[in-house]
Amino acid sequence: SITTGFHSGDTLTFTNTSSALFGNIAASYNSATGALTLTSSGNTATNAQWANALSTVTFSTAPSATPGNRTVSYTVNDATKTSTASTDTVDVLGPPTITTDSGSASFVAGDNTASTPVTVDPGLTFTDGTATSAASATVAVTGGFHSGEDDLAFTNTGSFGNITASYNTGTGVLTLTSAGATATVAQWQSALQSVTYTDTAVTPNNTTRTISFTAVDSASITSNTATRTVTVTDTDQTPIVTTTGTTTNYTAGTAAAVIDSGITVTDLDNTTQATGTVSITTGFHSGDTLTFTNTS
Repeated sequence: SITTGFHSGDTLTFTNTSSALFGNIAASYNSATGALTLTSSGNTATNAQWANALSTVTFSTAPSATPGNRTVSYTVNDATKTSTASTDTVDVLGPPTITTDSGSASFVAGDNTASTPVTVDPGLTFTDGTATSAASATVAVTGGFHSGEDDLAFTNTGSFGNITASYNTGTGVLTLTSAGATATVAQWQSALQSVTYTDTAVTPNNTTRTISFTAVDSASITSNTATRTVTVTDTDQTPIVTTTGTTTNYTAGTAAAVIDSGITVTDLDNTTQATGTVSITTGFHSGDTLTFTNTS
């Protein structure tokens, strides 16, 4: 039985796989108390068979189990007296665990310029009680994904061990790997903290994105999946008027002259404009006149 440190989900198991080794010993486990009861009908199992049976009892627990020591006590009863308990210790190590910050990261689209990537979660933590290094991780847009727009990125600047990354634009999954699982847990934490999100569309879809983080350590144990959201704000693109920058010579009193016949108007998110203004901003004198006539 688990006499100290017992937690729900802890399990002791015995399976009789050989009557020669274990006689007729059978077992029943009480998951509420952590006690495994073994019995031999008719008290026929020998001391050697009991030793064999007790020596094959296994311990297991859930991936989310509370780490820490469990004391496992062994006793036998000869139908008259019970032995003094003899104990072993099972040290339950914490699995790889990712914890994300509360709240959301905020992405705002650029105005007539490439959008600035936003770091998804600079406060993320990654711990592992089982291993000191990890083999891989995935960061994925699991909610609100828009193929062709959403981009997750990681760049190894030299402080992340040998971690490399590859992004699938069609699925929204960023896969990070460490060849030989040599990158430390600390390096993996820093790497995951540096992952960025960008929406490459001129006018992004404003649906909030859910970003999920998962890692696999060097013992091939998969962590929990932790999530953080990224809010996405589009930006109305400012229209741009571009002149040729030339100087027009005009002789006072003569017919009106076109100032610049090569002006262009562009707008990344609008094909029409509502109003326009042309003004003399320096050197204006009374009598100077700007004219437009719609002839077509």
